[in-house]
Amino acid sequence: MELGAFRNRNTVRKRYDRKETARSAQVVRLQGMNRAAVRPDATMRTSTTI
Repeated sequence: MELGAFRNRNTVRKRYDRKETARSAQVVRLQGMNRAAVRPDATMRTSTTI
């Protein structure tokens, strides 16, 4: 019984880890999109000021 419970705990942990990795990947993608969206604005501002 103890071994079975431990195995279940491990499977749950693995599933949670997978969800966490997916979340972190999404966050990284969003950050990259934000950077790509912000950079052109910054370059345009600098070009207009100069």
